[in-house]
Amino acid sequence: MRMMNFIKKRVLFIGSFADNTAGGVVGGQMFACKSLIQSSLSDCTDWVLIDTTAESNGHISYITRIRKALFRLSKFIYHILFSRIDICLIFTADGFSFLEKGLASLIGKLFGKKVILAPRSGIIIKDVKDSKLMKIFISYILDKVDIVICQGETWRQFYSQLLVRNFNKLSIIQNWIDTSVYNSNEIVENKETCNVLFLAWVDKKKGIFDLIKAASLINSNLSKYHIAGDGLAMEEAKKMVVESGLENQFIFHGWVKNGNKIKLLQDSDIFVLPSYYEGFPNSLMEAMACRNAIVATNVGSIPDLIQHKHNGLLFQAGDISALKIHLETLMANSSLRNQLANAALVSVKDNNSIQIAVKKFEKIFNSQLEISSN
Repeated sequence: MRMMNFIKKRVLFIGSFADNTAGGVVGGQMFACKSLIQSSLSDCTDWVLIDTTAESNGHISYITRIRKALFRLSKFIYHILFSRIDICLIFTADGFSFLEKGLASLIGKLFGKKVILAPRSGIIIKDVKDSKLMKIFISYILDKVDIVICQGETWRQFYSQLLVRNFNKLSIIQNWIDTSVYNSNEIVENKETCNVLFLAWVDKKKGIFDLIKAASLINSNLSKYHIAGDGLAMEEAKKMVVESGLENQFIFHGWVKNGNKIKLLQDSDIFVLPSYYEGFPNSLMEAMACRNAIVATNVGSIPDLIQHKHNGLLFQAGDISALKIHLETLMANSSLRNQLANAALVSVKDNNSIQIAVKKFEKIFNSQLEISSN
């Protein structure tokens, strides 16, 4: 049997590859980057990695950020010049991150490389809305790169409004998880106590205060609200819980990860994400894989993942009354929880497995190399 000879493509990958952050947290972008380089995609790809993992989610001085960005850009230029790069794959967040990764994208194009840009932050919408200069910069970068990875149809439509030409460069790859590591929970009918899980940064933008306000309006002391995460608003959130008389219902776990996180997801009945900005949240997919009933805002690509009344319940960000009603409805109706959770499990397995993402990335890589050879 004759072995086929082929040359691996060399991909210069800017992303998050550290073992974890300073606080021991593995975020969505870190998981996305590491899962790609650990997947079967590596069978046909030589990765050249530049790590951009933030030291923390707290405030970092601009001097420190500029110094680190310049160091990474110098490494990027070095690899472009001396590492025989075929494709540049660049993951970016919002704000300063997009400025840095945008410059890297322009450098890659300057040296004739194929550049694939993967924006992965819901706050990019706010950047475009709040700053005319940022909107111009983002539009310029999107027009210059070869492919823009969109996390869902909602994001494809958003970026199409910023592009001047070549709308075919917008390619949808929904976020992914390894669905095999999650065991879906068994939903118990007519439970007296309902476990509600919030798994996110404890931050105003994630809707933690909206959740506390909604809980204070629900006439039941049987439900338990599990807050898994940490953030700048933690102390204020705890204070608000006490002032609302909810200290016996709210449990603050801090950051949970690995087996502890999966156990908490499996023990939960309802997963709530009242966020104001999202890209395509991994925590939501994890909750679906553990068969939770979902209550979430219709921001970012969440509507691409959750269809209202089919596999979850959606509401407008900031609508505390709607959040209260959705939570009350699911707390009182275990049959509806079961129906929504089963549909969520099916959809995440069908659309968001790592295997699906790998096939789409491989197809994009090969198409860009074919264009280069023509």
